[in-house]
Amino acid sequence: MGHSFGEYAAACIAGVFAPEEGLKLIATWGRLMQTRCETGDMLALPVGETAALELIAPFSEEVFIAAINGPASVVVSGTHRALEELAATLADSDVKAKSLSVSHAFHSAMMEPMLAEFEEIASAITYAEPKIPLCSNVTGRIATEDITTPAYWVRHVRQPARFAASIRTLYDQGLEIFLEIGPKPILLGMGSQCLPNGVGSWLPSLREG
Repeated sequence: MGHSFGEYAAACIAGVFAPEEGLKLIATWGRLMQTRCETGDMLALPVGETAALELIAPFSEEVFIAAINGPASVVVSGTHRALEELAATLADSDVKAKSLSVSHAFHSAMMEPMLAEFEEIASAITYAEPKIPLCSNVTGRIATEDITTPAYWVRHVRQPARFAASIRTLYDQGLEIFLEIGPKPILLGMGSQCLPNGVGSWLPSLREG
């Protein structure tokens, strides 16, 4: 499995598409986002999905859930104005919001201006069914043949990354060793919070320095 952009790497490893095709999709996402979508912000909130939905309800047209990373870890995306107002509101509460360093509001409705052109490129990609099981961040479940369609990758741009559900799915499959492949461990702490205390081995491939 991957997280957000990381699902492209996971899909390459699983055999859904060749690395060159995955790179084409990622480059297209970046180019279209820069040229078609307004800039935005993202906030990490130490709350669950239900509480996050309640917090962003007053901003429902401008703020969206972008990732569910744990039982008390949600990221929201939206416009600069709305997220500034949300952060100011939360500053007077027990919810400590953390602003993320991003250029755009990933996995939100602010991505919609690029989706039609992205689907055109995604429709020219050659797909194959996964050779090894792959867990989908879009559904939080083991991927089906749906992951071999352009429509899936369009939804992947727009829909929240269901990381917490994906971790639980892997655990339900009997997996208890989790290796994060990347320059430094970022997801391991969040992943371990998705399972009971003491469950699983959480291994980094590299550490900073």
